[in-house]
Amino acid sequence: MIPLVDVGAQNAALATELRAAFDEVFASSAFLGGRFVREFEEAFGAYCGTPHAIGVASGTAALHLALRAMEVGPGDEVIVPANTFIATAAAVSAVGATPVFADADPSTLLIAPEEIERRVTKRTRAVIPVHLFGRAMDLDPLLAIAARHDLWVLEDACQAHGAFPPGHAWIEPASERAAMKPAGKTALTGP
Repeated sequence: MIPLVDVGAQNAALATELRAAFDEVFASSAFLGGRFVREFEEAFGAYCGTPHAIGVASGTAALHLALRAMEVGPGDEVIVPANTFIATAAAVSAVGATPVFADADPSTLLIAPEEIERRVTKRTRAVIPVHLFGRAMDLDPLLAIAARHDLWVLEDACQAHGAFPPGHAWIEPASERAAMKPAGKTALTGP
């Protein structure tokens, strides 16, 4: 079998630093919350250019919490990319909504805006574009669709930390657009 990724090789250059950090966490028994999580949240927020970052157990948990905050639930549909990790659709199902799969743009392998538009129904409440492979989606066409149909946009950046959508900085989706109501509603999730 050919492995998808070689995590050992990826971490080799950081092994000494990672072991020291693990030893410090284990010695303090601070496995949840506390100083280490706070330091991570502050550092990650600064890296993404946003004043707030909240650490959760996983990207799936982040999506699930954001969907609950948006009051997405049974009877609702959420458009998700067909080309993504199962967690995106699982978070939609976890709140009782129905994931609706949209195909990818063959040139970017990211969700295609025209495919999103074709799948919007009266039950559609949100769209989750997934920024993949370190590549961020061009959000402008998607935000125009969301504005036309009064949809939430929940950006999943779990596989593209630090990537910038063309023409945008992360501070925009994380703060400015998150405050817009009702058109162009958006939230950003990370790790």
